[in-house]
Amino acid sequence: IKRLILQPMTGAGRLRLWLVQNGWRIGDETLVEEKGRLYCVIMAEPGRERALDKFIIEIGPRLAEKNNLLVNRYLRKLYTGYQKLADKLSGAASPAAKEKALEIKEKLTRIKEVLAKNERKLC
Repeated sequence: IKRLILQPMTGAGRLRLWLVQNGWRIGDETLVEEKGRLYCVIMAEPGRERALDKFIIEIGPRLAEKNNLLVNRYLRKLYTGYQKLADKLSGAASPAAKEKALEIKEKLTRIKEVLAKNERKLC
């Protein structure tokens, strides 16, 4: 197999993580819009992916490098989802919930950074 073209309906981050852990590198990624919905298309090739942190794997290493309106829309959608989760966890008292809330806060900060970088490039 020389290449895989994948279009996950959900769990793109989990798919990327599996690919990286199982000897595949992400050659390219793109977003496609159909009927108001965004779909991620991932092209994977056999090989080693350079060291990436979990956040970049989750949002998409090749998507993070691109700056276009669809990528920014995708990142805003992720941000909104994480913000809703952060709101739900804000009053939680358990140590596990507090730890999860800190993780979510870090993801929100990182998404903002990627968005700001992309929006500067688009101007």
